[in-house]
Amino acid sequence: MGGICPLSDIRANTISNAAGTGPIDLHKQSAAKAYHKCDSTGVLYSDTLNVSSLVEGNPTGKYEINLTNSMSDSNYSFNFSPTNTATAYTGICGSTTANSFEGWVVKVIDASRLSRPNCSAIHGGLA
Repeated sequence: MGGICPLSDIRANTISNAAGTGPIDLHKQSAAKAYHKCDSTGVLYSDTLNVSSLVEGNPTGKYEINLTNSMSDSNYSFNFSPTNTATAYTGICGSTTANSFEGWVVKVIDASRLSRPNCSAIHGGLA
């Protein structure tokens, strides 16, 4: 005996700290706390994470992305970008709250705002 036994699968409902009183701390790691991708009509793809809805605002090109689980505050980092690269569009990050954030899809040449497929990812602490 005494050999190394490789693990092929670890399954758990909860991973606690050594004292068993809370979740483990993740050090030197980061994972997205939310992400989305939507099509040109604003419909979210099914594999979004922590996004409850996406609302196209007025004017056209402004999107509000609402979170299922709130962030710890409004000082998180996120990226927002169009997914249609056929024309020169860029994503502009707007305001944030603990429950939602804004993004704009803007045409680089003339700064017009258009509806386009878009995506985002958030990094920061959950509430």
